[in-house]
Amino acid sequence: MADKEQTPQPSGLPYAISAYMIWGFVPVYFKLLSHVPPIAIVAQRILWSIPLLLIIMGFRKQLHEYGAIFRHKVHLRNLLASATLIAINWLIYIWECLPITYWRPVSAII
Repeated sequence: MADKEQTPQPSGLPYAISAYMIWGFVPVYFKLLSHVPPIAIVAQRILWSIPLLLIIMGFRKQLHEYGAIFRHKVHLRNLLASATLIAINWLIYIWECLPITYWRPVSAII
């Protein structure tokens, strides 16, 4: 058998470090938004993510896949249920990060 040259595998370590750093600063960012109600923060996240994802799907030429969701009621129901659970999760996380009575980022992380 001939020796095959192995291509170096990309390391995920920089991505992991970046993700941990971002998640470490998220509670600090939400503390700066303490004057904004948590529901408004979640609503802004939802409203701004829709056009952004439509642009990304347009560049990737996947808009037809997005339209297919609306043709199947089961898929749409599952999508709405998962989106609702994610929104509730974010609302609880943001509420825990905001200094309503005192700042408690540790309980928000748990």
